[in-house]
Amino acid sequence: MAWTSAALTSQEVSDALADNPLLAGAQQAESFSVARWVVDGVLPCGVAWSTAAKVVGNMCDSTTRANQLWRVTAITTGTPGASEPTWPASPTVGVTTQVDGGVTWTYQGNTADDSATNSPASNATDRRASRVTKPTTARLIQYLALDLGSTFAADVDLAAVIGANLGAISADGSGTLTVALDVADDSAFVTGKQTVWTQTVAGDTKNQRLVSMVGTVLGLAHTGAAALRYTGARFWRLKISRASGTFIPQIGDLWLGRRRQMRSKPLLPADPDATITNAGEHKAASGPITRYIYSSGQASRPFRWWIVTNAEATDLASWWSESKRGKAFLFILKPTTAPRAALIMLSSLEFSRPVSATTASDYQRRWEPTFVEQDTFYDLET
Repeated sequence: MAWTSAALTSQEVSDALADNPLLAGAQQAESFSVARWVVDGVLPCGVAWSTAAKVVGNMCDSTTRANQLWRVTAITTGTPGASEPTWPASPTVGVTTQVDGGVTWTYQGNTADDSATNSPASNATDRRASRVTKPTTARLIQYLALDLGSTFAADVDLAAVIGANLGAISADGSGTLTVALDVADDSAFVTGKQTVWTQTVAGDTKNQRLVSMVGTVLGLAHTGAAALRYTGARFWRLKISRASGTFIPQIGDLWLGRRRQMRSKPLLPADPDATITNAGEHKAASGPITRYIYSSGQASRPFRWWIVTNAEATDLASWWSESKRGKAFLFILKPTTAPRAALIMLSSLEFSRPVSATTASDYQRRWEPTFVEQDTFYDLET
């Protein structure tokens, strides 16, 4: 299925521009079927060579040469040979071809997983920024690629990179980094391939998180000036590159989310900067207390909202469902003026929105959640 895109609703855009908080319960990347750091930016297609008739665009994974991906780029009869061809041992991406009966294949790249030991690419999808992933080999171009599966049909309209070392890399004296997020309909990133987010990272050692923006609106877009929502996009690829100075990036989480936009700011009084220090204590018999600090800087957000329309109540119910009714979610208090403060949070487990009043067409509900940040902690990065 080819991915599609559509503009955000006017309500979502106006709420974002009003700097109303944004929640993303969906982390679509966690539905992956394949997640890898890959040398050439391509993934296995999951289809072995066969004698079936071929058309341009068909692909296969070589069964005789490990981790080679081939794509049909020309046909005469469209009928392959009687047996799998002898693929070249050292092909060049986009250049080396293989004639196979009435079919011509072109080499697309090496699909081997280059993830470092104990740092698998799946760590980028687990809603936990403290468990990082990284490739094994330093290069000028690094690709983190995801196949979300043949049945993936959900929405993605924002992306965030949390718990990364990209700012520190960009400050090492070898130049800025360019970060790009691609979407495609095939594992070679040829069919339907578009870049939906590009950002540079330059000399900011504290820059451990990035959030996709389209102008002043948090979001993604491959064309035009308006943020878009992508539906059914199966293949995603984060490309990190620079002109000189090889590097090894690390990423805590690559969040591919579906926004749920609040219609208002939290009720006052509200503390947008509260943090928690987690500690243990030992009190001596003589009275002195020794305190052991386990962690500090953990954001705590005990907020209150009026939910004044059925539409907003429905959006909140969707957010709760998309967060698996209690798993970590992405929270951005000020998506326009402070989008970088994207926090991975847990909410209180009781999802209660008691009705406080009624109007002619809507219930007014009061929502009083408590959000607690999951590591890594933003306060320690700023």
